[in-house]
Amino acid sequence: MKRLPLLALFLVAAALCTGCSRGPSKQDIASSQVGVLIDKEFEEKTFLDEGKTGQIDPWGQEISWLLKESTFGYTLEVRSAGPDQLPKTRDDIFRTKGIRTGEGMSERLAKGLSRGTIRGIKEGLFSKSTQKDEKPKPKAQPTSD
Repeated sequence: MKRLPLLALFLVAAALCTGCSRGPSKQDIASSQVGVLIDKEFEEKTFLDEGKTGQIDPWGQEISWLLKESTFGYTLEVRSAGPDQLPKTRDDIFRTKGIRTGEGMSERLAKGLSRGTIRGIKEGLFSKSTQKDEKPKPKAQPTSD
């Protein structure tokens, strides 16, 4: 009989706590913030000067960004310093995204090759080299007195 009131009390407490949640963790919130920023178009109103975003992570630090040149355009990195509030440590929350420019590696290579070809054609047409049917001029021989 004594167990019945304890069991009933436990069931009532469990029923009251159902639906009670602690909410998202700070890591989840920061990950969401970083994800939203990385999905935005790269523009001045979102990505401010000096790597700032104007967004504050759950630990009170500004979320930063870095744009690096890569082979096919640029790589955008958005980073929260994480719980230790120090940049570039293992607990940082970050994402990267490639941003293609209008000119990829194949286009750069083609432009370089065409520049070299055009330069070679110009040199062949306009240089003052000897023709096959022209005789080379004899070199002056030193005279001995």
